Amino acid sequence: MYREKAILPAALLLFLTGCEEKPPFTVSVGQESVEPQHRIEINEWLKRLDRSSDAVQMYDMEGYIYYSVKGYKDVSVSYIFEESRGNTKRTLKTTFIRGNDTDTLFVKVKYDAKKCCDLKVIDEQP
Repeated sequence: MYREKAILPAALLLFLTGCEEKPPFTVSVGQESVEPQHRIEINEWLKRLDRSSDAVQMYDMEGYIYYSVKGYKDVSVSYIFEESRGNTKRTLKTTFIRGNDTDTLFVKVKYDAKKCCDLKVIDEQP
């Protein structure tokens, strides 16, 4: 009887710690973060961008999202997993923090397309 009572909490603890999931994305900031296999395509994309726009501009390819933004000083990326009544929703939320007109960011987000997700981009005032 005592053994059975001890096994249940131990099994539950093992289950909870074993199920911890790593985020399905990584983030790099800076021009040097372009993947070698994407370098030519991304350089062409960067040449075509409208530099007068303050809008967030993105390029999505092969499990990577590249962002080029002007007027922003920082970025925050989060993975949101929601489950309600059997419905599962996974969202990769990228939030850009406004900076000065001269600030620019180049961001690469690598994500696991098998685990992820709807994309949401947020523009946030300082």
